[in-house]
Amino acid sequence: MGSAKKQPDDDVLGSTLRAADVLLRVVARTVIAVEHLVTGPQLRVLVLIFRDGPTTPSAVATELNVHASNATRVCSRLERAGFISRLPAGSDRRLRRFDLTATGRELVRGVMTERREAIGRIIEHLSESESVQLRSALDTFARAANIGGEGDGGFTLTAAEATTVTEALPPQKPTKPTR
Repeated sequence: MGSAKKQPDDDVLGSTLRAADVLLRVVARTVIAVEHLVTGPQLRVLVLIFRDGPTTPSAVATELNVHASNATRVCSRLERAGFISRLPAGSDRRLRRFDLTATGRELVRGVMTERREAIGRIIEHLSESESVQLRSALDTFARAANIGGEGDGGFTLTAAEATTVTEALPPQKPTKPTR
């Protein structure tokens, strides 16, 4: 006889959704700020490479939840725009990896810096005790999302889902990356 699945408490669920909304708005605003340079899915590719280092088209396809040929097209556009460069992947010339150029790295750093600063401005309003509690709760939440070792816990956005994030919020004044 299996055990019944625990249902989330409505208050916890509501609090989590409110916090998620705040974080989503921070992330969406940073995406909107650079959408005159790259699309949401393209930014995801740049962040993937920034986080993991030189990346294969297969890893990009997995991140975007698309066929490898579509991932290669996204990377080719980023390469033409000067945000990534193509590297050989060993002795087989058919294999390739993509890495950030200085321009691509600068763009991602600018986006990540803005996210950190925006979240930091929110956290500044917390007491030291509240900050410690928040860190503990968010660490626990992140671990729960990875139950079963499924990587991201099945929470990778498709390219279409990522695009709707920018469509759902009002336009923001574009900003140029810092140089």
